[in-house]
Formats: sequence, structure tokens, C-alpha cells
Amino acid sequence: MSLDLKINNIFLLNYRNHKELRVDVDKNIILIFGENGSGKTNILESISLLRVNSGFRGSKLLSIINNKQEFNENIFGAKFCLTDSDGMHNVVIKIKKRLDQYKKIIKLNDKEVSLKAFHEKINMFWILPKMNNIFLSSSSERRIFLDSMIFSYDLNHKKSVSEYNKLQKERLKIIKHFNDKNFNTQWLDTIERKLAALGVIICDARRQFSKKINLFSSQMKTPLPKIQLLMKGELDLEFEKNPALSVEENLIKRFFKNRKIDSIIGKTSLSVNKTDFEIFNKNNKQFAVDCSTGEPKVILVSIIFLFIQ
Repeated sequence: MSLDLKINNIFLLNYRNHKELRVDVDKNIILIFGENGSGKTNILESISLLRVNSGFRGSKLLSIINNKQEFNENIFGAKFCLTDSDGMHNVVIKIKKRLDQYKKIIKLNDKEVSLKAFHEKINMFWILPKMNNIFLSSSSERRIFLDSMIFSYDLNHKKSVSEYNKLQKERLKIIKHFNDKNFNTQWLDTIERKLAALGVIICDARRQFSKKINLFSSQMKTPLPKIQLLMKGELDLEFEKNPALSVEENLIKRFFKNRKIDSIIGKTSLSVNKTDFEIFNKNNKQFAVDCSTGEPKVILVSIIFLFIQ
């Protein structure tokens, strides 16, 4: 499956309030409308199951089955007909009960596939109403928002972030024994070098994305506000002053220096997971966080249009 994926049709069976629903898609832009509680969001949630294990709501698997039905593996399903440059693909999502646990199963062209492997093939990005307050929320939420846009077209960035998070956890486990007499630093040295190399790659991907957003914004001819996306993490700011190799070498030194304090607080003092960004509205010369109530929503729409470009 390739990146130019298109949904041809969706069939839902006992998915939340949809006892049986088929949606045929023959346009590039689709508008779903209906009364409150009619199941519009449920259709979108079913699509998000192609990308993440529990959909964008993060619901328990059993809760997405029509509550009027007793669980049975054959009474629930979400089927998708997808097309890409390699041809047509039939994808079926089912839920199976194994012992006392429920597990999502994905079949691609009648063959069961690994969830992780399949999720990595699907690039998807969504905007939810709660994201209206993204500029007032935590830095971690903004970072996830930023990375999600990059993930949708750069699978290597997703792999880098995933590997970085694993190594960061492993480093924290090792330095818990920092004060042990027989503490061996050789493996820790290796992990920190890998973290530094990945950190530079991740920061650079975010910086390159922000540059593209800013370039497209300066060229955009629409009523939407012109914006500037500014990276403000400690490592991001260091990139503005020094070449990548210098940043990487300095990061290795900082990891080494912070071993003791990190072992005490149980956290990584310096990390690409502390990256943040802010949006400057060039039209009214204000940062998004300082704009009036409705303006951040317009700025968010502007970011999405720039991202699509």
C-alpha cells in the first residue's frame, strides 16, 4: 500500500448506532451532515481505526459495538475498499475475544496482518473540536499536533520518534542504578549517542516542516491570516545558532552531565520531547495565544490549509 490512498466505500455492521451502513465515496472532498446523535462522528471514528488501535476517541473496543447486541465475533465489522497506485485493497476490522480480553483484528485482502505493520502503512491526519484550544493547551499536545502532521507524509519521522522514546525509557531505567559500585557506563554511552543522533534528526524534521509552513504562508493569497510558526524548544533554538554536528556533540555531553540529576528526578532534563512552538499572526502582529476568542480557530484553519499544500 502506498501513500496515495483513497477510500472507495465503507460498510459498518453494528458499529455504535449504525446497525448496517454503507457509504460510497466518489469525491475527493466529502461533507457528512445530519442531526445531533445521528452517527456522523462514528463514521469518522471507524476510519480512524485504520490508523490507531482504539480510534481518535481512545475508546475501549467493546464500547464501539452496538450496545443492543450481545458480543459475537460475527455481528460486528468495519469494511473498507481502498485504492492506491498498487490497485484495490479490501480491509476488514473485526474484534475477537481471547480469554477475557478483546482484541482488534485487521485483515488485508483476506489475510490477517500485524496491527503495527498495518498502522504504519496508513497515513492519516484529523482535526477534532477540542483542538480549538491547541494554543492554550500543554506543550506536549502542541508537539503531538505538529508531529501528527509530519507523520502523515514522513514515515521515517514516526519511526525516529518511536525509537527515541524507547531509548529514552531505557536510559532512565539504566541510570536508576547510577550510584551502584559496579555501574557499567558502556551501554549507557551507546544509548546516549543514539539518542543524540535521533534527536538531531527529529528536530531537523520539525524545523524543515516549520520552514515550509512559513514559506507557503508568505505566498498564500487567501483571506486567511498569514502566520509564522516558531520553534521554541531548547534544542530547536540551539539549531538556530549551531550546525547539526555541533548540536549532536553537545547533546551527548549534556546527557552525560545530567545522568545524576535525571536518576534522581526520574525524568530526562533535556529532550526533543520538550519541543514546543508558537504561532505569530502577521496580520494583527499578535501571537495566537494572545488573540481574541475566535481568532485561534481561524489560525488553526490556516495551518491546516498550509499543511495540505
